[in-house]
Amino acid sequence: MTDKEFPVAIVAAQAPPRARITTYPDHLVVFLEMGDRTPGDEASYPDDDLRAEFVNGAWRFTRKDGSPF
Repeated sequence: MTDKEFPVAIVAAQAPPRARITTYPDHLVVFLEMGDRTPGDEASYPDDDLRAEFVNGAWRFTRKDGSPF
């Protein structure tokens, strides 16, 4: 993120369709994502045995035990 870029909030229903292939199944969903994507940004989803960490400009997904997702 440069000094001139700032995070923005959008209404989920107004978000553009994904332009690249995703690993998510083809189901209609709405979710709230919060984060600033700075190095060290992370999220944990304990009910789903999923942890996400922003490393070197990309998200890395692992299980609780650290094994790759």
